[in-house]
Amino acid sequence: MLNVKILSLIFPERTNNTLYAMIRNLKDKYNLKYKTAEIPIDIIVKEYGISFESITALILAFRKEKDDSSKVA
Repeated sequence: MLNVKILSLIFPERTNNTLYAMIRNLKDKYNLKYKTAEIPIDIIVKEYGISFESITALILAFRKEKDDSSKVA
């Protein structure tokens, strides 16, 4: 599941409001009923043509960067 923070890595030019709207629209389109502001990765792959590998690479790079920055303190 991809939340707004992860989607902002994939779509850096979009605002949080735009990303929330994107999630809402995709949830309506695919008739998803859960309450959280998240969307399955396979829907982003299908809708935007971004490879699963590219998305997971962004997530892993973000987590590594976050881990590295916490070690510096």
